[in-house]
Amino acid sequence: MTYFVEVLKNVPGGEGEVRHIGDYKTLEEAIKESEFMIDKFLISNFRFGMTVAELFAVYQKKGDVPFIFSDGDKTINVGGFNHFKYAMMKCNEICGTTNSAPDQKAE
Repeated sequence: MTYFVEVLKNVPGGEGEVRHIGDYKTLEEAIKESEFMIDKFLISNFRFGMTVAELFAVYQKKGDVPFIFSDGDKTINVGGFNHFKYAMMKCNEICGTTNSAPDQKAE
């Protein structure tokens, strides 16, 4: 079975476009690619002092939304990965870790 990762690219003005990311042999590989895309977006859009809610709102407004399809079960979207749940978990990780760290000066 082949798994396909597609993204709904958020475009200003409400129009979205679908882009093919890749084909993967396992669901785990497709999920890792989807997570990587979300991680990359969140890390590049994080600013020190942001709250989880602020970072998640940026993702909801501007982030590309990955979907995983398979050629075997003719599903609209394969179960096992929820981009909103993953993005929220990652926002908590990024904001919690960064905001709780003490200020350190580079030497």
